[in-house]
Amino acid sequence: MRFSIRLILLLVIYITFLPASGSFALPQFSVEYKQSCQLCHQNPTGSGMRSLYGAQFFSYMELPAQPLDDFGKLDEISPLIGKKLQAGFDFRSIFYAAGQDSSGKSFLTMEGDLYLAFTPTDHTLLYIDRNLSGSGELFALIQGLPMSGAVRVGRIVPAYGWRFEDHKAYVQQKLGLVPRAPLSPDNGIEFGFYPMAWEFSAAITNGGFSPVDRDEGKALTTRAAGRTSIGALNLTGGVSYRYNELGRRSPLVRYAGAFFGGNYGTFTYLGETDWMGSDVTGLVTTHTASYRLKPGVNLSLAYDFYDPDLDVKAGTSRRTRLSSELYLTGYLELIPAFYWESDKTGPTGKEFGVGELQLHVWF
Repeated sequence: MRFSIRLILLLVIYITFLPASGSFALPQFSVEYKQSCQLCHQNPTGSGMRSLYGAQFFSYMELPAQPLDDFGKLDEISPLIGKKLQAGFDFRSIFYAAGQDSSGKSFLTMEGDLYLAFTPTDHTLLYIDRNLSGSGELFALIQGLPMSGAVRVGRIVPAYGWRFEDHKAYVQQKLGLVPRAPLSPDNGIEFGFYPMAWEFSAAITNGGFSPVDRDEGKALTTRAAGRTSIGALNLTGGVSYRYNELGRRSPLVRYAGAFFGGNYGTFTYLGETDWMGSDVTGLVTTHTASYRLKPGVNLSLAYDFYDPDLDVKAGTSRRTRLSSELYLTGYLELIPAFYWESDKTGPTGKEFGVGELQLHVWF
């Protein structure tokens, strides 16, 4: 293992235990607060541009180690351009150092998204997400329907399971739920209901690579979740299903799985397991456990497992990741991380470690 990997691993531990002060806890999204993702995002299924609450109050009063001490200063932190137009962005850049059987060390700009949202009426929103690949979401959102209902039409990422922040999480990577993959984004329509205690969404999309689906195959993606509490324990659970017709090249792909989460005080757990089926049946799972050491500082442990074919001994992949999330301010996050991966799915197995130092800036 290279010296630079060990250095980043030590940095994970060192930054985690840096002294920090403040009186607000680090939230773990909807699991901790028992809230729909639309509390902090313009997209009711989560991810992407933040709402005014997410960009101002949530980012500056809840996340950082040093929250703003004056509510009046929030008025100076506004993503609005006039009364109808809102702007935002996400930027992530990393330095990584990989061990044997991987790709050395390098800098990588892994995310660069620019968001615009135009609200011509109280219940209509036009949303644009432009990223480094020249792709992204582009949809019209109609909201204010009964039971906190909403409809998205255009180029969308259908809601499925958890949207883990780590783009290398197996349930993101192996299912193709990452940018530029065939499942995300896609053209179609999605409707859903997002009250506080539960949510349900269903999307019909092209399910193919081309903007025009010439093979006439379509994809149906559904997701349902519920939230409850037992004393101080907050629980979330749900199921997802995807039926994807891909025409002559690959006639059918099915995904089905369950996702779950719990929060108790400063500890939060998220997990997801999915079965993938076409000619063979595979399984993929991701689990994360996060502990808030102090306001603005989290220590996280993740585990991924992937078996491409449950019926035969074709080899499996495993990944373990240790990271620390340090929210320096309301728009700046530093994430040192180390993971060890064992991939036995190919003709020759390989094992390697990777150290990462990630800078995340958002608004």
